Amino acid sequence: MIRFAKDKDMIRLREIWKASFHDSDEGTARIFETLNIPQNILVLTNDDDLAASMLCIREFALTFPQKSYKAAYIYGVATDEKQRGKGFGTRLLEHAHELLKHNGCVLSALVPSQKSLFGFYGARGYETAFNLNKAEVSSGEIKGGEIFPLFPVNAQRYAKIRNSIFQSSKMFARWDLEWISYIALESAFYGGGMFTLTVDGKQLCAACYLIGGTLYVKELGTTADTADTAIRCLSAHFNPEKLVLYLREDVQTSYTNNLLPFGMIRWYDGMVKNETSAFCGNAPYITHVLD
Repeated sequence: MIRFAKDKDMIRLREIWKASFHDSDEGTARIFETLNIPQNILVLTNDDDLAASMLCIREFALTFPQKSYKAAYIYGVATDEKQRGKGFGTRLLEHAHELLKHNGCVLSALVPSQKSLFGFYGARGYETAFNLNKAEVSSGEIKGGEIFPLFPVNAQRYAKIRNSIFQSSKMFARWDLEWISYIALESAFYGGGMFTLTVDGKQLCAACYLIGGTLYVKELGTTADTADTAIRCLSAHFNPEKLVLYLREDVQTSYTNNLLPFGMIRWYDGMVKNETSAFCGNAPYITHVLD
């Protein structure tokens, strides 16, 4: 049986999540106390109505220049380790597709956590639609120049800034305030946070996680001509040994850059899919995902 989760399932679902994604007690508690609520989780149950597999859904606005459509992000597809290999995840996916189409979503997006999963989801109707540029630089490589201050911002302010920066993307996954608030909570937990800075009159934004001596910049809202300056400012603010940054694919730095496949889409509305090819804009963009 496939149904939405109930309160009685939540302890069991936490166990499946933690075991499947090797999450900590703190991390599991944080996401289940904020985002993973029963009405956002599909479960497949056994004959005793015990959850054996799970799939989480979060709706978002997929925006194009001057247009917006309802879409959904699928994440947390996980099965109890004793029940794996029975196709439960695939059954949940197909059920989710029918549900989302019925609810007016034009597509669902997901982000494979491993390279091998691109093939798995590709065989289930998904296509790679989002890439990211992963840039890496050690502190000793940072080029000198002017330093601009970083200012911490709350989730509401950050969401407004990022929406303004990325709205020119050919496709942009625009999260609601609750989702951005979770990302703010998580980034602060890991010693980072959400910041804004102004470079040459352009307002930029950054969401950072400081883990060990590495600053992971999960989002840097910048342009190609201000990227290196933003990196210099982030390095001056946090003084890390190394920076790892995830940028929209059309934004390059003068440091090490690697283009990586990132997000996949399964379209439910062929007319909207065809419409996207007519849009002009910057590269498609999605980030702040959980897989």
